[in-house]
Amino acid sequence: MSYNNELIAKKPWLHRNWKWFVPTTLIIVCFTLFIMAAGDFINAMGTAMADPELIEKAREEAEKNKEVTTYFGSPLQIGNIIDGDVLIDDKAKTIRITVPLKGNKGSGKIDIYAHLTEEKWQHDSIDVRLKKPEKRTFKVLR
Repeated sequence: MSYNNELIAKKPWLHRNWKWFVPTTLIIVCFTLFIMAAGDFINAMGTAMADPELIEKAREEAEKNKEVTTYFGSPLQIGNIIDGDVLIDDKAKTIRITVPLKGNKGSGKIDIYAHLTEEKWQHDSIDVRLKKPEKRTFKVLR
């Protein structure tokens, strides 16, 4: 009786473990991309909020508009909490935020669209929205 003493060739590690390795790698890659995107978002929001001129200049422009002061009164005050959408495009360095706006006659929201140039925010457009007594939008800056 003779025995075969040949070694049995083992399959490579990836061939033996691909069923768990591939999905785990994809999950880790997706999680890493999500964390990177969230970090960019937080960084851009921090940049926008660290520059109070972004919102303050928009309030000043709204206060110069006669229609806005007719419906909202004067002085206009900005709320402390950013409301609604905050959209940031990192490639174009643009931001769109909505904040509450209040005057002595009424309240509403102010939509601010701006882009970052040389570390300073430039307003592209400013819209003021009123809900009561009727829905109206005032184009402050276009």
